[in-house]
Amino acid sequence: MKLITSREQLVENIRRYAGSADELAGLMAYGHAWYAWRTEGGWLFAPSKFIGYEGMDAETYRRRNNKGLDGRVTEKVLRQWADPIGQGHPQYDELHAALASLLTHQGKTPNTLARISIVRS
Repeated sequence: MKLITSREQLVENIRRYAGSADELAGLMAYGHAWYAWRTEGGWLFAPSKFIGYEGMDAETYRRRNNKGLDGRVTEKVLRQWADPIGQGHPQYDELHAALASLLTHQGKTPNTLARISIVRS
């Protein structure tokens, strides 16, 4: 699969993931690298393995999640448009609570290794 080449593609993929959250609930707890995009309605989240590839959709992600999708590769591309947040970051607690809320809504809990990056505006 081809990697994304723009921040616009990244944001489009985050929106697509958010719209498919119910379909992808079974895979959410496995996400390590989450990306957050601030909208007027709040934060949207998506894992790097979904948003790093062009035109990713729920069906392709479910089918290929453990076959050919590599979060290490996507994170190298995504870092040019996003900043990781650590425990000292002023939005750390807010974002981790929002991610936990998303997963709880789907009957899941975040991976203990989960980390979040904020997509730059």
